Amino acid sequence: MNIREYLNKQQPLLLRQFSSALQSGHLSHAYLLSGEAGTPLFSIAMFLAKSIVCEHPDPLADETCWHCLRIADGNYADMIVYDGSSATIKKDDIQTLESSFEKTPVEKAGKLIYVLHLVENMTPEAINSLLKFLEEPHQEVYAFLTSENEEKVLPTIISRSQKLRVLPANRQLIINEAISAGVLKDDAELLSFFHHDPNLMLTIVSEDYYQAITKTLTAIFEQLATSYYQARYLIIHELCERFFQKEHIRFLIDVLILIVSDLSQHKNGGAPALTSYGKILKPLAHRLLNIEAALHQIMLLRGQIELNVNPALLIEHVFAVLLKEFVHES
Repeated sequence: MNIREYLNKQQPLLLRQFSSALQSGHLSHAYLLSGEAGTPLFSIAMFLAKSIVCEHPDPLADETCWHCLRIADGNYADMIVYDGSSATIKKDDIQTLESSFEKTPVEKAGKLIYVLHLVENMTPEAINSLLKFLEEPHQEVYAFLTSENEEKVLPTIISRSQKLRVLPANRQLIINEAISAGVLKDDAELLSFFHHDPNLMLTIVSEDYYQAITKTLTAIFEQLATSYYQARYLIIHELCERFFQKEHIRFLIDVLILIVSDLSQHKNGGAPALTSYGKILKPLAHRLLNIEAALHQIMLLRGQIELNVNPALLIEHVFAVLLKEFVHES
């Protein structure tokens, strides 16, 4: 994704706000980038970080200078990145950050930068350590924090950061761009809820986990129309016994949440978000008892992914919540 082009098209207010701070020399010591799931928060944070140390800013990063290229390669000495999407950010990580930033900057820019992606995925101990670090900001130290769920971010962290709200993107524009890049319409519709980069979508659709999850979920809901027990069989043998990685389970539950939301829309006469599931879901809508309650419980269960729970039991529990709301005949 060309992040500068994305910001120009989709986030002009954010772009102007940060550009003005750079030009005036009034940068905040900490920024909190918040936006919905799928928003390229990490890419935006990295681009803004590059802009602070870029050798030829205009006023933002040119992404071709030596500093920008080394940040992109992950070998810029005065920058530390922790990605909460791949692993929970722990107290030791923040302590490592603090001790590293007690030293004099190595790079000629003289600025120390850290990026914490998805701060809602931090342990309570890590949050406490971060708060102490934010309370006494060091000179020429800049933080970029990101969050897909600002409600889970402590008010004390929000109050110590300057908020940069990443606005919801035009989904239809993203879908159209993905289709132009070679992504099938059904996949583009689904992945537009998770990603805004057409090239990334094209990579994901070829992944085994993506193919397995989408095909199995389709089969499960098709079977629910005729055979409840066959649907249960697919849940146990194609999902519970197959997926163990947190990112795959997270994606599985998130797709299920979208499908269940569409079921609720069908039941209440609304328009579904995933047209590809329309024919499958419509016959099921009249057989639901309390789909809103099931949806709420599934969303709560999603939060257990970060805990040390048994993956198979979590998946089974999620589907048990849904299936108990179905009136089935077989």
